[in-house]
Formats: sequence, C-alpha cells, structure tokens
Amino acid sequence: MRRIIGLRAVAAAALASLLGAGLVPTAATAAEGTVTTLYDYETGDSTHIQWGAAGAGIQPVAEAGTGSWSDTEPNERVLSYGFDLTADPFFGGVGYEFTGGAPAQDWSAYDGVQFWMHSDGADATIQVEILDAVSGSSAVHDRWDVDVPLGAAGWRLVQLPFSAFSYGTDYQDSGAPADGTLDLDFVRGLLFPAVSGKATIKLDEVSLYAGADVAPSIGVTTTSLSVTEGEDAVIPVRLSAASASEVTVSVSTEDGSAVAGTDYTAVTETLTLAAGEQDAQITIPTTGDDVAEGNRSFAVVLSDASGATLGASRAEILIRDDDEVAAGELSLLTDVVEDFEAELVLGDPAAVPPLGWFSAQGAGNVPTFERSVDAGRPGAGSDNDVLALSMNTASWAVVIDTFTEDGSSWQTQDWSDARGVGFWMRGSNSGAPMFVDLLDNRNPDSTVDDAERFSVRFVDDWSGWRFVELPFADFTRKNIGNGAPDDGLTLTEMHGFGIGVEQTSPAVTADIAIDDITLVGASDANRPVVINTARAIFTVAEGEDAEVTVRLTRAADADVTVDFTTEEATDRTSTEDPSATADRDYVTTSGTVTIPAGERDATITVPTIADGKAEVDETFLVRLSNPVGAELNPLALARVSIVDADPAIPGIIDDFEKGTAGLDPVGAATLSTREIAETDADAYADQDRWDNVLDVTVGGDGTGGFGRTFPEPRDMSDQAGLGFWFQGQGDGGEVTVRVQDGEPVAAASEDWELRWSDEFDAAAGTPADPRYWTYETGGWGWGNDELQYYTDSTDNAAHDGEGNMVITTRAVEDPAAAGLECWYGDCEYTSARLVTEDKLEVKHGRIEARAQMPDGEAGIWPAIWSLGNDFREVGWPRTGEIDIMEFVGKLPEEIFGTIHGPGYSGGQAYGNTYDFGENLGGQWLTFSVEWEEGEIRWYVQRDGGEEILFHTATPEDVAPSDWVYEHPFFLIMNMAVGGNFGGPLADTLTFPQELKVDYIRVFQGPDTAERFETTFVDDEAGWRFVELPFEAFDRAAEQPDGAADDGFGRTAVTGYEILVEGTDAAADAAPFAAADGAVSVDRVQTLAEISDPTPGPGDGDGDGGPGDGDGDGSTPGTGSGSTPGTGTGTGTGTGSGTGSGDLAVTGGGNGLVGAMIAALLLLLGAVLVRRKVGRA
Repeated sequence: MRRIIGLRAVAAAALASLLGAGLVPTAATAAEGTVTTLYDYETGDSTHIQWGAAGAGIQPVAEAGTGSWSDTEPNERVLSYGFDLTADPFFGGVGYEFTGGAPAQDWSAYDGVQFWMHSDGADATIQVEILDAVSGSSAVHDRWDVDVPLGAAGWRLVQLPFSAFSYGTDYQDSGAPADGTLDLDFVRGLLFPAVSGKATIKLDEVSLYAGADVAPSIGVTTTSLSVTEGEDAVIPVRLSAASASEVTVSVSTEDGSAVAGTDYTAVTETLTLAAGEQDAQITIPTTGDDVAEGNRSFAVVLSDASGATLGASRAEILIRDDDEVAAGELSLLTDVVEDFEAELVLGDPAAVPPLGWFSAQGAGNVPTFERSVDAGRPGAGSDNDVLALSMNTASWAVVIDTFTEDGSSWQTQDWSDARGVGFWMRGSNSGAPMFVDLLDNRNPDSTVDDAERFSVRFVDDWSGWRFVELPFADFTRKNIGNGAPDDGLTLTEMHGFGIGVEQTSPAVTADIAIDDITLVGASDANRPVVINTARAIFTVAEGEDAEVTVRLTRAADADVTVDFTTEEATDRTSTEDPSATADRDYVTTSGTVTIPAGERDATITVPTIADGKAEVDETFLVRLSNPVGAELNPLALARVSIVDADPAIPGIIDDFEKGTAGLDPVGAATLSTREIAETDADAYADQDRWDNVLDVTVGGDGTGGFGRTFPEPRDMSDQAGLGFWFQGQGDGGEVTVRVQDGEPVAAASEDWELRWSDEFDAAAGTPADPRYWTYETGGWGWGNDELQYYTDSTDNAAHDGEGNMVITTRAVEDPAAAGLECWYGDCEYTSARLVTEDKLEVKHGRIEARAQMPDGEAGIWPAIWSLGNDFREVGWPRTGEIDIMEFVGKLPEEIFGTIHGPGYSGGQAYGNTYDFGENLGGQWLTFSVEWEEGEIRWYVQRDGGEEILFHTATPEDVAPSDWVYEHPFFLIMNMAVGGNFGGPLADTLTFPQELKVDYIRVFQGPDTAERFETTFVDDEAGWRFVELPFEAFDRAAEQPDGAADDGFGRTAVTGYEILVEGTDAAADAAPFAAADGAVSVDRVQTLAEISDPTPGPGDGDGDGGPGDGDGDGSTPGTGSGSTPGTGTGTGTGTGSGTGSGDLAVTGGGNGLVGAMIAALLLLLGAVLVRRKVGRA
C-alpha cells in the first residue's frame, strides 16, 4: 500500500480540519470497525525507549490520580510520560522501535493511529512519529509526524488518520529513503517526541484503527533469537487480534550452520490458536556438549496460515557455544592498573571535564556497569570483584574511566614502560563489535577533555573468561573532534581508558565483565629510547620566541643529541593555518639540542618577527633529524602557530598580501604583485617592514585595470571617501575609480541567472584554473583520520580535454620512496583537494555541479562542498559547512546533503540522504543547493531523470544552536580515502579511482548595482596617497539593466574598480621598480574623513597653462590646473599664468572666470594629497 503524501502544509491543514470537526474531542468514543491494540500496559511491562529531557514508566491509575478513561472496563495501569523542554538538552521523547529482533509491522490495512491521553493542562505539544521503512530488512527509515497540542486537562481519545502525517522536517536519520510516500508496509516504530513546553501526561491503549474489518495476521514476534547450547529456543508467535474462529499455521525448521539431529531437534508441525487466543510459542530443543566448536544457526519458518494472513514468517536462531576456549599464554604482567576491588569513583558525564567512571552513548542506548563478585576468573579468589557491563549495539556506547583518586582532579599515569595493555574479559559471545580507547595526553593548561584518543577493535565472540592482550602498536588515532593534541601515542600522560561497542543492525547486547586492567610487555630496560617533539602543535605570540620542547620516551643513561631545522609549512597541517614565511614571520633557525643524561626534555628556541600586519595565524615547522643516543620517532615534526594580534588598518579593503586572489582584471590589464621593503628606495611612507603592492600594466592605447566584487554588500554610508597609495607614471593619463552601489534586487530562484561557472574546457593535462582554484596539499588526516595525501600534481587533478576536471585517487607504489608524510607515516594514497578560498566566495543562490561518481566501493569518499569565508578566524564548525554532495562508497546507493555548525557537526550534523536503490558508481548526476536567507534546499538528478528535492534546512531545524549560513562561503571539491566517515577500505576497492566534474555553476539574482565614478590625473611619477571624497562621485554613463537611479547611498556597496589609461612601456622612465608601463596600488581603504588639500612638492606652482590672450593677460589660460598650487600671477601676451592654492586657474585679472573654472575642477572630485615619497 502506498499513500502519496504532499507538503507539510497540506498535512497541517488536514489535521486542522480534523481538529475543527471534533475528531479529537475532549471525550470521544472509540473508532468503529477494527481497533488493534499495540500497548495497553496492563501487565505492568513496557518496552519503550526514552531519550533527552524525557522519561516514562508504568503507573497504576490509582497512584496517578487521573481516574480511568473507560467507565465500562476501567484501566488499571497507564504509561506516565514527563518531559521538560525548557532546560538543556531541550529535546526528548519516548516511544517504540521495531528493530533488532522485532520485525517490521504492516499497518497498510488500517486508517490511522489512536490512543488515550490524559493532559495536565500544560501549554505544551507532543508529536506522534511513524518510522516507515521500504523493506523488512532495511536498516533506515523515513520519519513521518504530526503535532498534537496537549489541550485541556483530562482524558481524551486522540485519533490521527495517516493522511494527517507529513514527512518530518525537524529530523531525519542519515540514509533515510526520502521516497515521498508513507508506505506503512514496513513500520519500524511509533514515537512520541516532545515538541515544546513542560508537562506530565498519561498514555494508554495505543492502537491502530480502521473503519472496516481488518483480518488478523499471525507471525513471529522476533526475527532473531539466541540461546546457549543445551537450552530450548522459544519463539513467540502472536495473532494481531483475537479471532472468533480457530487459526492455524505450519511450522518447520531449516538448517544453517547448525545441523538438525546434532545441534537441535527438527520440528515440522501445525500450530493452532483457538478462538479468542492471541499468543502461542514454538519450542525447539538444542543440544549441549563439551566441545568448543563456535556458534551455529538455524531458522524457524511459518507458512500456510489459515484463518489469518501471514505476517513475519521467519526467525533466525543462533546457538551460542558455551564451551570456553583456553585463555592462552600471558605476556609478562608488569602492573595492574585497575582490579575493581575498591569502590568506583563515579563521574558526571556532563561535568567539564568528567572524572571517574561514566558512560557515553548514542541515541536510544543506556549502557550499564557495576561492580559485582565473580570468582570464575582463573586465579581469582572467592570474593573477587569485577566490572559487569551491559551494552547494546542499537547505537554506539562506551564506559570510560578518567583517572582520578577523589573525583576532583585528573591524575595521569605513565604507561610508557609497557608494550601493551590487557585485561580479563568474560565474553558473552554476542558477536558485538567492540573497541578499547586509550585517553593519552591533553593540551597544556587544558580544563576540558581534549585527551588524544587511540583505539583498537575486537569482537565479543567467545564465552567465559579470557585474557585480552592489546599491543600499543595496534592502536590507531581516533579523531573525535575535541581539539586533542596530535603527537602520537606518547603513553607518558595517560588520562583514561574506555571499552565500548559499535552500532550494528540488528542490535545485540554484550553482557560482559572485565577484571584486572593490566600493563603488559617489555620492561623499561628493553625498551628503546625514542625522541620526539613533546606535542604536535605549539603556539607563540607574534614577535616572541617560540619554545619547542623535545622529549624522550624515557630518560637515557647518556646525553642524547638531535639536530633541528625550521621549515615553511608548504602543506596544510593540523593547525589549519596558512604557511608562515621564513625571515618575514620567523627567523630561519637550525642547530643541535642536547638532552642531558637522566633527563627527558630540552627546548628549541625560534624567534618570530613582529610585522605590524593584521593577518590570520600562520604556521611553520620544526623538524628533528640525526639523533645520537636515541631513535627518532618517524613523525618527529612540530607545528608552530604564530598568533597574530595586530589591529587591522581601519577601513581596509585590499592590501594585496594574498597576491591577486579574488581580483578581476579589466580590459587589457595584466596584474601581478611584488614585495617592497621599508628600506627600499621604492618604499612609500608609513608602509610596514615588508609590503606587497599590486602592479597594473595596460598595454597600448586602451583602458584597463582591476576590480573586486564583494561576495556580500558592505555598508560604507558612514565613511567619507576612498583612499589608496598610488605609484604613477606621471604621464598625464586619466585614472578612473568606480564604485558599485545598491542592494541586490530580490529575485525568485527561477529568475536567478548564471553569475559564475567553471566549465573545465581547458586542454587535456592542464591544471585547474588558478584564477579560481588553489590546490591544497598535505596528509595530516584532514580532521577525519583520512589516509590520502593531497598533492598539487596534475596526476591527481587535471582537465581531461573532454570538458571535465578529473580528480584521481591513486595508490602509492612505494610509500617509503615517495617521501610523502601522512599522519600515520609514509603515505599510501594520493588525491587532490581544490578550493576557491580568497578567489571565489558565494553568498546565497544556486550552486550546481554535474559529476560522475567513482566506483561504489567502501573506502572512497568524494565530495563537493563549501566552508564559510571566516574559517581562518573562527574555525570549524563555527564557520559553517554546506555539503552540496557527498558520496560514500560504503553506502553506494545514497547521496548525502548536510550542514555542519556549532552544536550539530560531525556525526551530529543536520543532513539527509537520497537512496536511488542501486549502486551509483560510474553514474553521472547533477547536484544542486538552493540557498536563500533562512533556508537551504538540496536537489539531486540522475542523467535522464527528474530533479529530486531530498533535504531542506532552516534555522528552526538546528535550534537552539546557531544558524551560521548568512555569510559568504568558498567552494571545495576533493576525493578522500578511508577516514572516520569513509570507513575501512573494501578488499574489492581498486585504484586509480576518478571523480569527473563536468561543471560547477553559480546562479544568483542579476547584477543591478548602480555605478558611480570619479577621476584624477596621473601627473607625477612616484608614490602618493589619493583621497577621493564620495561626494565627488557621479553616476556613470554606463549602467547594468535594472540599475536604480536613487543616488549614491553607499549602504550596500558591492565592489570597486580602478582603471588607468594604457602606457607605452618603451617610453617608461618612471624611477621605481614596477614593471615597465605599470602603475602600482596598495592599501585600498575607506576613509572616515578626508584631509584638507595640502601643497605639492616645490611649494606648488600651479599649472595654469599658457594664456591665449595678448597684452595684459586678462583672458584665462587653458591648462588643466589639476594640481593645487599656491602662487598667484598674471599672464603676459603669451601668458604663462600660475594657479592659486584653491585650484583657481587664471591668466590674470579675471577672478570670476578663475573661480568658475576652479569649481568645475572640484566637480571632477579629486583631492590629491601628496605625501612623502621614498626614504632619505
């Protein structure tokens, strides 16, 4: 059965009409026809789950004080459900999930859900949510919901037709089908999330209803069951509703790895339920023995139902072997860390940091742990205490001990003398995938849990006690996004230990016990002395000396020396900083450092350089080499982050320190940047120790220059004008400065037009267009423990000559010889990551990309996505992340669309998937994000198919967390290998793998900004500071279609241009270092005020021009007069007049005409303030 459900608004209107029609009255009668009760609570048992700020339990009606909702057959028990969404964590609920061994339910013959609810009259709302899967074996589902206000105090019958439910927009699980239909053939759960308020309500008789008779169905109530060998397997069978006549069903068994007659007793029978009965059971004996032979399985199958339809018809039975396997030989036990003989110090997981024993888990999971007596461990006394744990794999769960003696402070332990860690474990043979986490060192002066995690996996696949030994060499770093150090497993400052389970479907429960957590392995005398940096990342304030500590794993008997040298960080590192520049940001340093005998630490000092520039933090490296008296850690490399605190120049727009990134050449201009030092003859006044300036060369007689379009409008209404340093040719050419002003006109998404694109049409083998794309390089794991090294080679990203950019991921043939450093050692894979940071930034609009997916095999992970342009300042996830497309090879039928922000990042991000139901490897798809203020929409379209909207995000979806998507973002495309999301690599994954991108396009509303401009004359070679008052700008003659004509308001400036006239390079005689024919610009900025006109060099004789009159010079001269002067004079018959200081131009005697000309010149808008040029 398929119910096609439209928009949420339709469902809301339908529910409103139902409420208006009285179908959810304060007191109502039950639905006529068929009512099938799911939960009535009369047994006192409930299988509900609960989460967040909510809880529930069975309560007698007499205790509840609510009275019965039924006068004829009073109910004795109800489910009491309380919630408080006014306090952290601001969400919660209760409900039922039909997962694990519980089969999906078929509700397709019914009309809706009903239940009795007692309200306490609070102003609060709950939701009723159906989990709808596409098949009985599907591990994911869609969520369909409807809001139910509590209403007046008292009992009422709530009846909700399925037509009132709409596709949930507040939350969907990752991988949800998003098929737009509430099928009801495979229902995986019924939930009652709280929506708002604080209340305690009672629920009873949760049921399905139909207006007509619905035939009952018969089936097993669990699809998977495990028993210990020798026990009976008891499989419950249930009729959905009692029948007035007898119901029968055939029962048989099928061998799997278990064999009938050897491992269990085969059954072939007919099961009969008499009239009025609903429950029965099938009992199958299993065979016990004393042989350790592993687990075996068989199946129980129902068929040929009579008097009812057939429901869930198959149950898999696992026979667990209870015969213990020998524990095996033990390594040298050197130190017992925890024997559980003393009371546990219990920690609060909400504390910062949590100290002692506590649990952490995913949604719907509640692991338990307690000390208990168990003498069964080999060598244990009769009163031996162990830690008993129960953890279900419905979601991840972990029990952690953060080392403390009294719960008030962290006490670290030094495990560096051991080879590994071990513990006794009483396995339950649950098959649960388990892990052990080590909590290593933290950042200096940390007050939070930022301990670096290292993890190893194993499986609960045995029964009884066994000693588990885990060498430290088997542990790998686990990135949990807590800002941990990244300096390897040092073991010298261990902060804790954890044991947990990973999520599985179906879920299983590991009921285990552990005892005697013990350090094992080589003694101190046999361990090599290894030298490394004490941390992966050090920080230093700009201008101060950086101190980098080097450390031995243990003190040596003799002095240890090691060489060091500083390096520029040409790759991105875990600091996420751009590279610092040698001898500009830090002093190039090298040498040898000595760690005296008996000590473990020494310090390397590197001076950094204060430059006065406001810039983001920058990183350089300190590399160790050539140790004497110790072994060198393969990752002996420190990253030093120079923290900048210089204030920005007020009003700065461009200082060209990032080269020409983001600048648009105009006309026939060529743009380049160069560095000048303050001691150079070519320096300008007030510059920093080193400054990058922009050179603009325009050949021939044309006009050209550069411009910048702002990704979002800037308010300059409180500023007086524009200023910049200008190094001219002195050739008399005209310089035009143009400003684009005007709020973008609001346009519906269907009216957006193409504003930018890269069609990737370049020649085969050429790199990405450097105007737009930067190759980011490095192998630091990229925050997800990824395995690839990103290169800038066309082997990994290049045009294919067929209109595509191809990102190619390759396996490294000889990692040791390749010389590529990854976080785990020599890099095994290479790939590419292209970003538009500082070159192209987008705010709002439609971002569209067409791409061909690589093979759909586990371990490959391509993406097209974006990060906020304030990433360097505020970091991730505060900057925001919009994932336009992710394709994860381990889920090859699905496409992901996601946002990450503060409070909802990583595994808790807000996203959705679209499942195409087939492997998308090698297929072409078009991905789009439509991004408007307050809403982002995701679309996907397979070539030849329809465009599908599969996800929407709004501020309400992430509340109370911040919505951080109303600022510009830059684009990224990459292909990762492995990592926390990509997962382990499949054996079938081959290399190379290719992500082909046909195009990336940005559509936005049309450019309707009004253009305003002014000019000045390049009449002097050399540097000067130009100040242009905004009041001098006039509306330009050429305007884009739709431009307003409402004046130069400057509340929404969208860009600027500076244009110069072409120069003859051969005739260039300018006395400075710019390229022939070039002019130079630096520090484009807004000015809060305009300086008074000041005299130029040489006391300012004006260029009044020759008088064209005879005799007394009474006719005005015709020169330009564009430079202020201070003299006054009269023209002669051939008349070389002089201008006055206020720009009057006169040939003598005629002051009125001179004043008129001066006013005309002022309208040209240039106030040129000449400042000191060069240095003495």
